[in-house]
Amino acid sequence: MKIKLILVLPIFFLSACAGIISDHANNISSEPIRIHDIQGCAHTSPLNGKNVSAIQGLVTWKDAQGFFMQDTSPDAKTCSSEAIYVFTKQYPEVIPGDWVSVNGKVTEFNQEPLQNDQLTVTEIVSSSVKLLSSDNELPAATVIGSTGRIPPDQIIEDDGFTVFDPDTDGIDFYESLEGMRVQINDAIAVSSEDSYREVFVIPADLAAKNTLSAQGALLSGSNDLNPERIVVVLPSGFKKAINLGAQFTQPIIGILHYEYGNYEILETNTPTYKSKNVDPEPISSNLQTNSLRIATYNTENLNRFDDARIQKLATQIVKSMGSPDLLVLEEIQDDSGTQDDGTITANKTLKEIVHAISDKGGPKYFYVDVPPENDSSGGVDGGNIRTVLLYRTDRGLKMDSTEINIPVQNLSIFKNSRIPIVRLFTFQGQPFYIIGIHLISNSANSPLFGSIQPIKKPDDEKRLAQVKWIMNFAANLKLQNSKAAIIIAGDFNDTPESNPVQTLENAGFSDLANNIPSAERYSILFQGNAFLYDQIFLNSENSLFSLTKATVLHLNTYLNEKAQNSDHDPFLVELTSK
Repeated sequence: MKIKLILVLPIFFLSACAGIISDHANNISSEPIRIHDIQGCAHTSPLNGKNVSAIQGLVTWKDAQGFFMQDTSPDAKTCSSEAIYVFTKQYPEVIPGDWVSVNGKVTEFNQEPLQNDQLTVTEIVSSSVKLLSSDNELPAATVIGSTGRIPPDQIIEDDGFTVFDPDTDGIDFYESLEGMRVQINDAIAVSSEDSYREVFVIPADLAAKNTLSAQGALLSGSNDLNPERIVVVLPSGFKKAINLGAQFTQPIIGILHYEYGNYEILETNTPTYKSKNVDPEPISSNLQTNSLRIATYNTENLNRFDDARIQKLATQIVKSMGSPDLLVLEEIQDDSGTQDDGTITANKTLKEIVHAISDKGGPKYFYVDVPPENDSSGGVDGGNIRTVLLYRTDRGLKMDSTEINIPVQNLSIFKNSRIPIVRLFTFQGQPFYIIGIHLISNSANSPLFGSIQPIKKPDDEKRLAQVKWIMNFAANLKLQNSKAAIIIAGDFNDTPESNPVQTLENAGFSDLANNIPSAERYSILFQGNAFLYDQIFLNSENSLFSLTKATVLHLNTYLNEKAQNSDHDPFLVELTSK
């Protein structure tokens, strides 16, 4: 729940006068000021903490605790915003179109505690508001795009806030528009609508500079986190669901604001759009005798009490994924779901899954998992999520009965993370080890548009340490069975160009995703950026298997959040035994 912590201040009315700053305690002389003087060309107001009087502006939008007002006579600087939020605590009496005069104190409001790395919003904490006139025409909205102000398209912040440069830094660009009316023409949805009724967009006229998937996903890279995408908060009365790739047919017009680590547009008009329906082609269940299909799929905290999701997962496995020979599934919860009752087994959950697959016309699957120590694997409290293997034996795949012990429970690098699962299989007589993984989350990262730049990634070193541990374990497996191929599959919680993944490649493992067209190389959308977190690697020197096909099947990410069965898409490969 989003909550603002605020002070209760009375509102009363005074006569209008020229805008002044007053601080009698510090004997600062009075001088005329306007909104752009309060905002300044910076993230923090030069008048922060000062009392100001008779600051005039046109009310453009209001909420339950205040209103936005904008000066209709801007200065020549594009770096200083012409608008500001006036915090009244109670529902304001003014309405859009009112010209008002405000007294109060300039404050930098932080929506969350500073340790959460949020930027602040410049506000006037109002002590009085005077209505000067009504029914005024709202100021023209500033167009964001090639016909107006063009946002930076690669850099969010690269100088540690030492230089305020809206022309090159995305975080400074949006700050220079804080509180103002803005407009995006022909916007494209580069995310689906989430549970907060928010959707990320980019102007269509900037799409040519980016890599968009067939479904409309905006591909991200290590050197380009797409600062030009921005979240739109849809009106509360808007009831239609927006999916990835939707094209807005009327301009998005609203107020540029900042909340929860992102700049956003509070849309004030009613959006109209046309959907882009690009349904993924299902994978055929027909395979050559010597073709082995392996998939990895993060099921997003799946538990046995959510029968609808289990049934949909089964349908996806059989109808869309062509019933792979071997599935690496992440985030399977224990038999009691989110009840934190000490249960760590997942046999009931897994039986529900394999029975549902059979009921959908799929093959008989067997399963194997490694139960975690109670409350040690991260994820939802009490869920005890783990990585499991589902495998079918009707096409020549066999699992060796010898259990491979992984003594990682007491290793600090796997705290609040998942234990890898390792088994030896043979396919058509060819041996291979499968290492199913789910590396530690990157949820502790600071926001892309936060106050810490460059952003903090506190768990990067832990992921790297986990990868190195897995590499060493794989090397030991190779010593035990030099003929066996080694396949590492799962949710890396990191991208192919990241240090952990690059370390794995440098150790002699081939990234099978390199065979996917770059525009389709993603398995998760996060805040309008498309990333490939789910990956499969094969040791390069193996002489048993060669890659025939690799694909990410975009079953979920193009749908709005309520319609998704997971926030990940499955990644599948087909290997041919030599």
